[in-house]
Amino acid sequence: MEKKNRLTEYIVYQYFLLLSLITINKLLFIYVNIPLKDRGDFIDYIGSFRYGLIFDSALSSYIILGSLIFYMVYKVLSIIRLEIIGRYLNYIYCFTMGFVFFTIMILDIWYYNTFTHHADITVFGYTGHMGEIWTTFWVEYPVIRIILWLILTVITYTTCSIINFSKVMDRNPKFNILEIIKSSMIIIVAVPIFVISARGGITGATLTWGRAEFSQNYFANQTALNGVFALFQSVDVNRNMKSSDANSIKNKFTPEELKSNIRNYVTQPQDTYLPGKNILRRTTDTGRPVIKPNVVLILMESFMGSNVGALGYEPDLTPNYNRLAKEGIIFKNVYSTGKRSNRGVVSAITGYPSSYGQALIKKSIAGRRTFYSIPDILKNRGYTTHFYYGGDIEFDNMKAFLVRNGIDTIFDMDDFPKKDRTIAWGVPDDKMFARMTKDMGEIKEPFFAEAFTLSNHSPYDVPKEFQTHSKKEYPRMYNKYNGTAFADYTIGKFTDSVKDKKWAQNTIFVFVADHGANRSIPIEIDWKKFTNPLLIWSPNKNLVKPQAIDTLGSQIDLLPTLMHILGGKYEHATWGKNLFLKDNEEEFAYVVDTQYIGVIDKNYIYIEDIIGKKDKLVRKEDNKKVENIDLANYREKARTFLELSIEQEKEGTFGKEN
Repeated sequence: MEKKNRLTEYIVYQYFLLLSLITINKLLFIYVNIPLKDRGDFIDYIGSFRYGLIFDSALSSYIILGSLIFYMVYKVLSIIRLEIIGRYLNYIYCFTMGFVFFTIMILDIWYYNTFTHHADITVFGYTGHMGEIWTTFWVEYPVIRIILWLILTVITYTTCSIINFSKVMDRNPKFNILEIIKSSMIIIVAVPIFVISARGGITGATLTWGRAEFSQNYFANQTALNGVFALFQSVDVNRNMKSSDANSIKNKFTPEELKSNIRNYVTQPQDTYLPGKNILRRTTDTGRPVIKPNVVLILMESFMGSNVGALGYEPDLTPNYNRLAKEGIIFKNVYSTGKRSNRGVVSAITGYPSSYGQALIKKSIAGRRTFYSIPDILKNRGYTTHFYYGGDIEFDNMKAFLVRNGIDTIFDMDDFPKKDRTIAWGVPDDKMFARMTKDMGEIKEPFFAEAFTLSNHSPYDVPKEFQTHSKKEYPRMYNKYNGTAFADYTIGKFTDSVKDKKWAQNTIFVFVADHGANRSIPIEIDWKKFTNPLLIWSPNKNLVKPQAIDTLGSQIDLLPTLMHILGGKYEHATWGKNLFLKDNEEEFAYVVDTQYIGVIDKNYIYIEDIIGKKDKLVRKEDNKKVENIDLANYREKARTFLELSIEQEKEGTFGKEN
């Protein structure tokens, strides 16, 4: 009688064994760490298990993929009569994975109990102090019970795994082509399934801690986030930072010097600093009465200022934007902070500069700290807050960042009918704006609504009538120019469609780019790539009176500039300035581009190569190096922004005082 192939049963059993033990330890995590105020209220914790399943499944999938590799090794060794070696290799793998995985998970329970966040890369910074750590651990925690629980969990997992594996072992191993074909087919089907599960699904966005941000209950979100996943993602982020040498940067300034420098750059007469770890936390009294118009912020994908006629650049691709610029307040000398959306999304609403190395939005520390942001400040004034995006809101951890920083309602590609998802990234801008227009007439006022466009993104899926620039005419930029032209069209169509509506007559519209686009200019930092067309417009001229402002600034200046219009007193920690004030002594923009940091002023750009440890000053007019100007002031600005941002992200002092 032919022996039944039990490989499928083995895979399924191992998967659910892992999920069961993870769930038991998650219950222990809740029992040990649940805040007193939440005891008895378990509604959110149902969501913890629901949303946490994706993390638990991902980790289980990695282990199962390893099990399949060792199973194949076992089958090969069985054929050459070394079955016993293959068997014990599997036993060792089961024990090792069980020990490592559950040791991290169980110790993380008590780590969280002390620090109120999951273990991260910083735990490895204390390996030289194991004596003190062990003493503290022994005194503070039920060590014996923890060890016994760990032993029980590891033994349970290892024993069950060995018993399960014994069911797929060949009692009389011999070459059986039919058995090999069956096993191969099962593995061919299983591997893609577990690979998809390991990366968090089939979407473009890989799994990050942000998927656990499903509620306003911090502890429920942290319960959903598996501690093992949190640690290894932190290690991965740190690895990426090391690739850009961020962790090896030696400070040139002391903490007190950094504090003095940054306050010298950003302090304005209306500012009063507040005590606390965040040295930029302050209140600003605008000296103006509070007004509560609706605020619509359009974050324009790759809408580079050097393609905008209103800023004096050629080719002029933006007739609609130019018209709005004449009717509103155009800031003619503003720059982006970085070159990716994950930088612009943060800077535009928080006033925080671009991080060096890994984007802050992707770091686990961003899940534990809350910024002062435009939507957060306005929500405290009674605004409802909304975000519109035609793509996958999980991409680059945007959803979690937005939810943690003041956004209540999010609409992304999943909220549109499938027929509207006609481009590679999801829903084109014209359809996204149409949905937004419909909603604006129905939601409660005053409201803050942010829309993030995406049609002006490679591969530039725009209608044929906008494909007017040819490769022959613009060999490197023709697709980009077509995308910009379509983006400009959708902005014009949107503003024309809403300008006479009642809600729009009480609305301030803000247009700002997330970043620029590569112009293939052979220089470390192409300053024109960072030009950003900041515009404030309203169909109601009593709200926004036309003017042009030449004050040099960047995305980080948007928050204090907008709040100047809205009036009143507000608390914030922005690194920016109010661009309406004419007494700005320090006019510059700090930018980050891979391994380079830069300081842009009206005539020059200072460029420092962090890895190459060299710097230079370049004249903006012709991109030529300048030799006869002292770089000390530029170096101070650049290093202050670099060192302070790294310190704040490391220490978690960039946001509110939690």
